[in-house]
Amino acid sequence: MNPGIIAALVRKDVALFFRNPFFALISVLGMVAYVALYFMMPATADEKFTVGLYPPSLPALFAQQFESREMAIVIPESEDALRAGVEDGTFRVGIVMPPEAAAAILSGDEAEITAYFPPGIPAELNDAFADLLTMVFNEAAYRAADQPLLITLDEEVLGYDLAGEALPIRDRMLPLFAVLIFMMETLGLANLIAEEYERGTVRALLITPMKPRELFAGKSITGVLLAFVQALFLIAVTGKLGIHPLLIITLLLLGALLVTGVGFLVASVSKDLMSVVSWGSLAMIVLGIPSVSIMFPGMISDWVRLIPSYYLVDTLHRVLNFGAGWAESSTNLIILAVSGLAVLGLGAFVLRRRLL
Repeated sequence: MNPGIIAALVRKDVALFFRNPFFALISVLGMVAYVALYFMMPATADEKFTVGLYPPSLPALFAQQFESREMAIVIPESEDALRAGVEDGTFRVGIVMPPEAAAAILSGDEAEITAYFPPGIPAELNDAFADLLTMVFNEAAYRAADQPLLITLDEEVLGYDLAGEALPIRDRMLPLFAVLIFMMETLGLANLIAEEYERGTVRALLITPMKPRELFAGKSITGVLLAFVQALFLIAVTGKLGIHPLLIITLLLLGALLVTGVGFLVASVSKDLMSVVSWGSLAMIVLGIPSVSIMFPGMISDWVRLIPSYYLVDTLHRVLNFGAGWAESSTNLIILAVSGLAVLGLGAFVLRRRLL
């Protein structure tokens, strides 16, 4: 292959990409929006549940038991204020404990307590929270009687506690922002190829000394370059690049390789901008699904591992938010590299059949 021809093709494609007002504007606005959203979101995670406890005359022992479990206690002015706080989401739960119920608990007798839960919470989560409340009150009874609990619970999390670790929402969304940047630049590449095919530019290029493999090498480099540079800029601006620079750069290059292959597939079935956007939107939805499993752990089952972008966002999440290194990321990197090369090869094969 002739490096000079490939370099000239890359320069031409990059220039044409930014001459397209739609993708040029979307690229700039998208980058500004993602960076702005990241810094506008809270930089810390609120790890405490807020519990409303009424009336205020309850023994301090109950509040201490809640606070020892990282739950913040708020004493409302009345039971109506407590109910209102639960309904508007101020309190994760509202507890009404009459004085006689508090006395019964402290003496070890049965007691009836009213707990209000907010609307829209799954029943199983409320049941789990109710079990936690029962444990809190049982322990309070043991403490009041100067008797230690007879149960000792040792907890150990193997590997990274991806679900339990409290992270700011902006850090959980950062991998999604990177995927969106990848896909937007890939859609620009797909549109560029589709327009060149419709205008006959591709056939004109192949009349020159340029060979088909040089054409696809140039398109691949353009796609990887456009996606990689902007994703790297996002990570650098958010201050995350210094965690594991070489690992992050490698990961972003492999991710750019994957989405460039997706761009080839989109270009192979598209005729104009509208079809590129239609097929590209479908691809963006599929590739973005693994990001949901990071923002909301436990909502998506293991089938998400069938989507190649999972190994991009999962590894990016582990590296950026938990400091994972090469050893922990090696398996994902290998899978991402293999799947990226496979998708790129498939995309080039399908696109070649259309163009040639």
